[in-house]
Amino acid sequence: MTTKDKTSSADLEELRDDLQVLKQDFAQIINHLQADGESRVQQLKQTAQEKFRDVRAGAAQQVENLGERVQERPVESLLVAFGVGLVTSFLLTRR
Repeated sequence: MTTKDKTSSADLEELRDDLQVLKQDFAQIINHLQADGESRVQQLKQTAQEKFRDVRAGAAQQVENLGERVQERPVESLLVAFGVGLVTSFLLTRR
């Protein structure tokens, strides 16, 4: 074997080793990114659930307030409902 062949063979072996290290590094990066992504998904899921509970509680409170208002002023509530129905029917039938 010539010196040039030995050098080429050594360079090729070094290149293979470097590629193996690179593969391992990429695998570690991918694992880290996957774990980080899963953590972020869990955080977003928890935040969304909290927001949903807040909105749900607010909506329930509004429905309760509306029910109380209807009981306090039944005639006014009936007239408002009639007016909304009349306007809605007018908008839907108008072509």
